[in-house]
Amino acid sequence: MFEVLGIATLAIAVGLVVFEPITFVVMLCAIAFLNAALTACAILLEDVQSRTYRLRDSCGCSRWRRSTSCSTGPVIVWARLKGSWRFLRGDKSSHKFERNVRTA
Repeated sequence: MFEVLGIATLAIAVGLVVFEPITFVVMLCAIAFLNAALTACAILLEDVQSRTYRLRDSCGCSRWRRSTSCSTGPVIVWARLKGSWRFLRGDKSSHKFERNVRTA
C-alpha cells in the first residue's frame, strides 16, 4: 500500500510542479542507506548474540543482502502493488494454484 501512496504522491508533486529532483534523490539515498544500516545492525546483533559465524561469513551475509535486494525488490514491489489493487477492488479470492493434483 505504501508503494501506491508513494507513486501517487510523486505523480501529484510532478503535476503540481512542486517536484524537486535533488530533494528526491537525497531522500531516496537516505532511505536506502538507513535500510542498509538497519540490515547490517541486525546481522551484527545476530553475530554478537550467537557467535556461530566467522567475520568473513557475516560480511558475506551483508554482500548477499545487497545483491538480493536488487534482484528481488522489484518482484516484491510488483506483488504488493498487485495485492493492493486486488484489495481495493474487493477481491477476496486467494489466487492459489493446485499443487500435487493426482488423477484417480
